[in-house]
Amino acid sequence: MKTAILILVIIVAGLGAIYLWQKPILQDKQNSIEPLVINVEDYATVAAEIGKQINDLSPTPPTEDTWIVRDVEFVKNEPYAYVVYHDTHNIFRILVETGWRPYQPDQKIRSVTAFHAIATFESAEGGWRLAHGEDLARGKETVKISPN
Repeated sequence: MKTAILILVIIVAGLGAIYLWQKPILQDKQNSIEPLVINVEDYATVAAEIGKQINDLSPTPPTEDTWIVRDVEFVKNEPYAYVVYHDTHNIFRILVETGWRPYQPDQKIRSVTAFHAIATFESAEGGWRLAHGEDLARGKETVKISPN
């Protein structure tokens, strides 16, 4: 009898451990994005969506109420876009990865256009200086869209 109880306790503990270890993995999948190269005909729509999300994408809070997107430069045939934005006092640039979320449990739709900032830039003499991250699209051809 003691052996059966011990086996049952080990099985329950094992199942509990498996459940708890998989929970962070599921959360990582929910927060991750799958890279998505944006079609040229969708640039204006996606640039407008980036404009709506810029306050969440920017690592720096604006000094005014909100950031304003000035330009979005989509990297041809790559899942990246440079975003130049300002708040009338400061101007910054970020490199975002464009993608989609394959699973959104709190929404009815299965794919959502998503963006993730992977590099930040500060204004410098004659251009931009990389401040954080890695410029994965350096030197690649871009198409500039001005959503405003």
